Amino acid sequence: MTENNNDINYALVEDSRPPLYTAMKYWGKKPHNIWYEYINFYTPKNGVYLDPFSGSAMSAFESFRAGKKTIALDINPLTSFIIEVISSNFQKEKFIAEVNIIINEIINDEIYKKLFCYKKDYPSYTIQNIKWNQDKIYEVCLEDIEKKDRLCLEPDEEDYDAVEFSYQVVFDCKYPFRKFRNSGSFSKCFIEKIGSDFSCLYTKRNLWVLSKIFSKITRVHDIDLQKQLLFAFIQTVHLSTKMCVPRSKKTNRDFSTSWGRSAFLVSKKQMEMNPLLLFKNSCLGKQSALSSLEFANNYFTKKPKIADITKEKLDLNKDVDIWYGIVDVKDIYKYIPNKTVDFILTDPPYGGLVQYLDLSTVWLSWLELLDDRFAPNYEKEIIVNNNSTQNDFKNSFKSGLLGLHKVLKDHSKMVLTFNNKDLSTWGSFLTAINDSGFSIEKVIHQQNKRTGESNVSDPYGTSASDFYIRCIKKSNKTKNKYLTAGKFEKLIIDSVIEIIKERNEPTPYQILFNGLLAKLSSMNFIINDFDNDIKSILNNHLNKELCIYKTANNKAGNYWWITNKSYNEDSSETLTKKVDKCLETIFAKNNNITTDQILKEIFMHFPNGMTPDVEVIFELLNKAALNEKGYWRLKNNGRK
Repeated sequence: MTENNNDINYALVEDSRPPLYTAMKYWGKKPHNIWYEYINFYTPKNGVYLDPFSGSAMSAFESFRAGKKTIALDINPLTSFIIEVISSNFQKEKFIAEVNIIINEIINDEIYKKLFCYKKDYPSYTIQNIKWNQDKIYEVCLEDIEKKDRLCLEPDEEDYDAVEFSYQVVFDCKYPFRKFRNSGSFSKCFIEKIGSDFSCLYTKRNLWVLSKIFSKITRVHDIDLQKQLLFAFIQTVHLSTKMCVPRSKKTNRDFSTSWGRSAFLVSKKQMEMNPLLLFKNSCLGKQSALSSLEFANNYFTKKPKIADITKEKLDLNKDVDIWYGIVDVKDIYKYIPNKTVDFILTDPPYGGLVQYLDLSTVWLSWLELLDDRFAPNYEKEIIVNNNSTQNDFKNSFKSGLLGLHKVLKDHSKMVLTFNNKDLSTWGSFLTAINDSGFSIEKVIHQQNKRTGESNVSDPYGTSASDFYIRCIKKSNKTKNKYLTAGKFEKLIIDSVIEIIKERNEPTPYQILFNGLLAKLSSMNFIINDFDNDIKSILNNHLNKELCIYKTANNKAGNYWWITNKSYNEDSSETLTKKVDKCLETIFAKNNNITTDQILKEIFMHFPNGMTPDVEVIFELLNKAALNEKGYWRLKNNGRK
């Protein structure tokens, strides 16, 4: 599994995400199986694992599954809510019965009928969605659940009459009244088009239905059942907003949408989904509260016992599996004694890439109506935005790491996942690590199958991967290494040339970028004093030391090569040929092998700057082998 059985020193392969982690939307979810491997490997038996930025709470449950004592904290109240829901007592029949009661009560409401069941020519059909282009409806999609039939129609007067009626409806249930805060997340253009508070994210009829569902859930006396229903409800609310857009007709997906970008956006075209149908699907569908909670019952050997660390003093001798709470990492020393934790694996904020609390307020704005502990505390968030500078981020992150240094046992390790193409953010990140008493031991470029924070936030697809930065406590602080701009530029160019020579083939920018960051991070250089990013530096040396190599398969952007150096794609020393040779060795050992097993072997042999493009691996595989029922076998028992 690891080199010398002492550490994990190469990228691991991501598994398919189970239902437990697909039901709830959360930006930048991490690969559960990879985190399980790290937690299980680095946390000793009966040891203590800590995640101070628990986010979607995946790490808490993977640590519990590994049998470790777990502390899972986050300033985002949504994390605590998810932990409470997944750890609750789930009774399937009771849950389904309550869902049906809520749905049937609203279906039989005369106001709901006028809002969504008004088509006289289609009396058994319900409006599933309305598609808008600015202020005009251009398509109406209907659903008949009994007939299992769906229709898409052009709009008529009935549709506009229903909209007009929605403005006359009197609200008698709670709905969010929180104002959009003064933040870069809410642009002037967005507020001009949407409005001033979170209720404006919804059309009047959608807000009315959501308020009705929410009101009925809050009247449920069984607290576990109430939380489970709320879990389904908050999976409904973001899909009910005006931020969701229709998919292209080419996709043949007239009845589905998503909140696809990690931002508050409003486009000319909008898709107004029926919240009641969304709620039913969020409760009982494929990626639902039901599927998640049912899976959890089988995934764990027992129901996790939890305790809120903000209400009950940490006692690791108590019969508690997961200690959790809404805790600012900068205050962590108040809740955890010094030298308590054996291992930390966490996913801290990536500078300003994702505005977690702003985004989560779509859900929290509803939850706080029930309990004010779910109100977001924006002042405590470690982030870069209009209200928090790069320097604020560095100082806040350093403060948090100083606390982690205190609670971590001597000689224990901490792994941080991180990625940001902005060098000043990387500099702030690395400086905070060094100044808080940690040294970087290893940097691993981890390719993910799914989009991470850095890719979600970047329309140009800068990276769909993360760096796993392994740190160890040190007794004395080492001095940061400062470089002049000229020496820094020379280091970049020399390192790029070294990576290209080692690969011995034209290399896309993203691979160079990943290799460079891994190298720079390990060398403890301070890089935030330079204005030029890596791409600018490379462009300054274009047609000097470096050139662009034109290829037919230019899928990853420009391929960089060394000026005046000949390239022989048939050479056995190119990375592609080496990978091909490695595949031969893999198949010689096992001619019935899964994709994940192949990728694991490749990642072990070719880390960081030598990591091949996954598309190249599959091109080589498809030439030599056939995939049958998930297993690869050589064609004709031999290579072509």
